[in-house]
Amino acid sequence: MAAPIELWRTVMSSAPIRSGCKPLDLRFLFPGGRQALTACLFEAGLTRNSRVAFPEWSSHCVLSALGKCATPVPMAEVVQHGIKIDALMFYEQWGWPFPKPAWDDVNALSRGAAVIVDRVDSATPTAYHCSSENIFEVASLSKLLGLPGGGLGKKNGSYLDFKPGRLTTFTKVLRDEFGPRIRDVQEYKDHFKSSDQAVNPAVLRWVSENCLDCALDEEGRARRLNLELVIESPLSVNWPGWMAEAVRVGATPGIAPILRGGSPNKMRTMMGLLGERFQTQSAIYNFNWSGNPVRPSYEPCLAVPVHGMVRNLEEILREIGRNKSMPG
Repeated sequence: MAAPIELWRTVMSSAPIRSGCKPLDLRFLFPGGRQALTACLFEAGLTRNSRVAFPEWSSHCVLSALGKCATPVPMAEVVQHGIKIDALMFYEQWGWPFPKPAWDDVNALSRGAAVIVDRVDSATPTAYHCSSENIFEVASLSKLLGLPGGGLGKKNGSYLDFKPGRLTTFTKVLRDEFGPRIRDVQEYKDHFKSSDQAVNPAVLRWVSENCLDCALDEEGRARRLNLELVIESPLSVNWPGWMAEAVRVGATPGIAPILRGGSPNKMRTMMGLLGERFQTQSAIYNFNWSGNPVRPSYEPCLAVPVHGMVRNLEEILREIGRNKSMPG
């Protein structure tokens, strides 16, 4: 029986290392994206007195990662009150890159502060038009490739080293003695995702045996094919132009926002239909339709996965199209 399709990948990709592949150095591998984000702040020289602007609707994991080093301040308050900041963190929501004009606002707001781009969902590189001398990037191998953890951090294009904290007896026993028996238990995975001590052994093993670049290329191709189906369907009719352009030039978000302007009841009905008929998870989320992290325009949508595990998207889109005009 096929695995249910969740918003982010849950089944690991496979891209065995071949001749010509360049394996990732394991010293660059963080337990997860949140540890890589914190490492970026420390690398930027931030302290508790430092102020970091962050997007509204950020997850609690992001807030916790920022708060371990500096003081987070909501982006809207920074813009409204002219608060002096030491760093800006932006999120390429679900892997959707910023349109070029948005970078003008980013550069005007940063004024030399460090810029951190949260790219946890972005399978392929995108162009930056950033004037900051220090630009950081964060990626999540869990969200991108379905691994049970793993994160990467970069500064000006170069990988950051993971510097583990002191290994506790609990983590050591969990890793070395119980790991083979409980590695698929969610609490086991969550422990290593949250840990600053060690990377999940399954993630270390995957990175040692697979070509990361090849896996990301394959995931990116699958996403592009799915995104082209959405673009060609009536469900993208009210997308702003920058989104279609992003897909045209090769962006690879893993989630597509649809039913913009639809009622909550309609969206909930569609969620039930996708879950029951296609075993595919969807959710009502706020999406930044402006694509501009400094001047966001959040509106609800139905978030639908388009990542590499989704193999029947054309059928899913037809079903949504048939049902979207029903009362609700």
